[in-house]
Amino acid sequence: MNTRGAIAVAAGAAVWGLFWIPLRWIDDSGLDGLIVVAIANGAAALVLTGYLGATGRRSLLKSLQSSQARLVGATLGASSVLYMLALIYTDVIRAVFLFYLLPIWAALAARWLTAEPISLRQLSAIALTIAGVWLLLGGSAEQLQARPGFGDSLAIAAGMTWGLGLALLGGHKRLATSTSCLATFAGATAFALLAFGSVQLLPESWTNSIRISTHTTGSVTHSEAPENLKPAILSTILFGLFLLLPSVTSQVWGAERLPASTAAMLTTTEIVVATISSVWLIGTSVDASGALGAGLITLAILQTLRPGNNKDSARGN
Repeated sequence: MNTRGAIAVAAGAAVWGLFWIPLRWIDDSGLDGLIVVAIANGAAALVLTGYLGATGRRSLLKSLQSSQARLVGATLGASSVLYMLALIYTDVIRAVFLFYLLPIWAALAARWLTAEPISLRQLSAIALTIAGVWLLLGGSAEQLQARPGFGDSLAIAAGMTWGLGLALLGGHKRLATSTSCLATFAGATAFALLAFGSVQLLPESWTNSIRISTHTTGSVTHSEAPENLKPAILSTILFGLFLLLPSVTSQVWGAERLPASTAAMLTTTEIVVATISSVWLIGTSVDASGALGAGLITLAILQTLRPGNNKDSARGN
């Protein structure tokens, strides 16, 4: 197991678990969630492009024209937008749980693309992860048995595309980390703007009929411009540069050095950190089932990282 890669993925995902803190303020400003995604990713893309140009690494920009770079940008970028839309159009708990079926899709995608083996230990870790996420989110059977809706499909698609992106990152023909990150930020920006424009063209009666809840970092439409628009945009740019950029870079760099299924399970540190930080900062309560869920996720991560005879775990240094 590449220890540095594992730490990078887990740490980058853990930072995601803190995203809710600045996004709560941005949410209060009324700035649309998809516009937040576009501005944050666009700022990260621009800074990274400038850095590559200033350091004389313009050749890396040309590598964006490769099919693998385009696929990485399309999958990871689309996943970010699909997840945002899922949070808009379905219950947050359902969206998070359905997205975190991610280890299944990552394992299948890696098996398909790179013939990465799926061991019994991986299967047990995936089962522990899914059970842990379910318990941590409340373990409500009624909530998960509700009739699938439009937002549920978006959440599942978000997990599938992120899993496919992880498999592409861990493929045998690796891209430079800078190229993968730039492709991801550019893809997310383009998809967010496209989704925002598409939503504005939909009839309001149709969007209202498919929206189940709006517990997210913004709503789909606003009749009036936010009063504190400039501070919100500035905060979003800072969020993109100082949180999104380093966290995505860390995860991409780590995912290039790990089996896709391992990287997928390590991203569950996000939900653990989000839960702990919300308990500490705003007094969110966690019952016994939530504590058990966090323990199962931790156990799954430790089981994944435990040295074994998985031949693919030696990939990359």
